[in-house]
Amino acid sequence: MSVTINNERSCIDQIATLRIILEQSLDRNSPLFVNFTEYENAFLSIDRKHFLRLVMKG
Repeated sequence: MSVTINNERSCIDQIATLRIILEQSLDRNSPLFVNFTEYENAFLSIDRKHFLRLVMKG
């Protein structure tokens, strides 16, 4: 699941969805990995030339 701040769904809806996914993971005894990334700041801290070389290579 990928969400953004400007998504059409409210924050409450997104939290509820995440809770449902967590509960299903626990019911099924399966691992769940959640990653919260703030991309704007993440991309400000990288060397863009190096990043583009890596992206174009792959």
